[in-house]
Amino acid sequence: VLNSDIGYVKSGIDDIKQKQTVSDSMLHELTSKVTKAEDSAKSAHHRLDLHEQRLVKLEHETEE
Repeated sequence: VLNSDIGYVKSGIDDIKQKQTVSDSMLHELTSKVTKAEDSAKSAHHRLDLHEQRLVKLEHETEE
């Protein structure tokens, strides 16, 4: 009975390790995607700032 119980516990630990490996992989993938999305948003924000500056400059020139 003791060997059976030890085998059951070992099997449970193996399952937990496998699930943890999958979770770690998913977390790594998600972190990578978030980083790419942040970089993309930063780039887009920079481009919008440039367009806004150009628009303000054009509006200022037409007022003169």
